[in-house]
Amino acid sequence: MTSSNRHRHLGPHAAHGAESRPDITDPAILLNELEKVIADVERESADRTARWRSLNDDTDFVTCSVNLSQYLSLRQRDLRPLQRGLTMLGLSSLGRAEGHVLPALKATRASLEAILGRDQTDRPAQDRFFAGEQCLVKRQRRLFGKTDKRRPNAIMVTCPSEAADDPGFMLRLAERGIEALRINCAHDGRRKWTRMIDHVRTAEKQTGHRIRVFMDLAGPKIRTGKIFGDADKMLIGDRFRIIRANASAPKSKCRHAIVQVECTLEEAVSASQPGDHVFYDDGKLSCVIEEVDAEGLSVRIENGPAKGAKLKPEKGLNFPDANLGIATLTDKDRRDLRFIVRWRAIFLCAVGRGCQAVAGRAL
Repeated sequence: MTSSNRHRHLGPHAAHGAESRPDITDPAILLNELEKVIADVERESADRTARWRSLNDDTDFVTCSVNLSQYLSLRQRDLRPLQRGLTMLGLSSLGRAEGHVLPALKATRASLEAILGRDQTDRPAQDRFFAGEQCLVKRQRRLFGKTDKRRPNAIMVTCPSEAADDPGFMLRLAERGIEALRINCAHDGRRKWTRMIDHVRTAEKQTGHRIRVFMDLAGPKIRTGKIFGDADKMLIGDRFRIIRANASAPKSKCRHAIVQVECTLEEAVSASQPGDHVFYDDGKLSCVIEEVDAEGLSVRIENGPAKGAKLKPEKGLNFPDANLGIATLTDKDRRDLRFIVRWRAIFLCAVGRGCQAVAGRAL
């Protein structure tokens, strides 16, 4: 068996073991740790942005994608000890840096340097500090249109299957100023999708309010198979096993886990490593992989309902950190894309390692 702590996440999905790390209170140590974070974020985001630029060299896209790339790098680290130390000094905890990642890191570095009586290296000017935030606002307006005056953010509603036969559902959304509707291509089918979109367009004509339609491609399906053991109530801190489907018989001697769950995609089990994350049933349970062996994965539940959750067959499994080595778009996705183009909707597609979902351009 092997174990490591490769992936360190900011917030509730932090990797196992971070809770025991001591708080950092010395300003000099805080500055040294922050310098490492800045260097890592700059290096990783530059590599990622270069890859994106090879796919889309539009100047506006490249400019606005830089902050997103930096945010993805920042999210891969457990900053909690650093954050607590910064908070104790009355500095930014970096908890709201998503709109200006690198400027926030550099501004915090400059404040630490001032506390230590050192020359300040680079405190970003106001226009540079908020450039990423302005890009977010610009992209949001382009994607969702003008938001309702009663709230600062756009609202997207996932369309239930019943809405295909209930025109009143779309009308009520339009009357409430909802900006976007999401259709999950993993469910229903083109006939129901057509009726859903027809109802949206009718509601738009009746109210004068535009609702943008997003269609979320299903992608490769990874599901749970057979369940072995008592999986009625899995709580935060509990452990279970994810094993290859159709195994002759689960014989794991893992000291922690009793419950074992089959995974329908063997590549997902093979590609996973200790420290990677696994999400069960659309994120109902958030787990971290602690051990990997020939039989499968041993995972620990990091987040989930306080009352617990039951593991069941035919539920979705997501492996956001694993390089599965399989095609992002299935044959079904390609057929669905033709439907999306015909209806001039906007597609959503899960792509790439560590990136949950990105919006495609309006077609």
